[in-house]
Amino acid sequence: MDPFFILDTPKSFEAASAALQEAVVDHSFGVLAVHDLGHTLRSKGLPFPEQCRIFEVCNPQQAFPADSNRIQNA
Repeated sequence: MDPFFILDTPKSFEAASAALQEAVVDHSFGVLAVHDLGHTLRSKGLPFPEQCRIFEVCNPQQAFPADSNRIQNA
C-alpha cells in the first residue's frame, strides 16, 4: 500500500488542508499530527518555496487490533 496520496484540486492550499482534516474525521480517522514541512525547511534556511504539509492520520478501530496482536506476540 502506497502511504502517499496526491490529488489535484482547485482549492487554495489552506482550504485543501482544512478540507482534508474534516474528511479525515468524517471517515472515522483522527489527525495525530500535521507537519508543516515547508515552514520547517524555510526556518532552517533552506530554499523551499512550495507549501507542503504532512498529515499523520490513524483509524483507532483498525489500529488497536493490529497493535494488540503485535504486543501479545512480542
